[in-house]
Amino acid sequence: MSTPSGDLVVLGVQRAGRPLSASDAVLQAGDALLLSGSRQHLVRDTADPELLVVNDPAVLRRSVPLGTGAKRALVVLAGLVVVLATGLMPLSTAFIGTGAADLIAGYLLNVVGGSSPQLALLAMCVVTGRLAVLT
Repeated sequence: MSTPSGDLVVLGVQRAGRPLSASDAVLQAGDALLLSGSRQHLVRDTADPELLVVNDPAVLRRSVPLGTGAKRALVVLAGLVVVLATGLMPLSTAFIGTGAADLIAGYLLNVVGGSSPQLALLAMCVVTGRLAVLT
């Protein structure tokens, strides 16, 4: 089912809080529609004064919510940036030039390669912290 213009697709219809099958639904006052389409078509087609728009497309924010553990990952990333910015950059250049970085990365992949990415990140943080103490 779509709108008369064909620009919006009706994904679902509810009447009195109960879903109706889209194929045999005859719309009545008070029905709720879940529509899908481009932002431009939503704004244009929902401007009709006979419609009550619950979530105005112009007001909805378009953002990606942070997943679980995102704050922790940002803190770890910020910590690594601080550690690298406070003097480890020359050491990292030396590690890359001598091949020590490839050796350490290969060892870490052998140890934690088949496990979760969180464990690999933790291992990188531990190794980076240990290397920071040595300098």
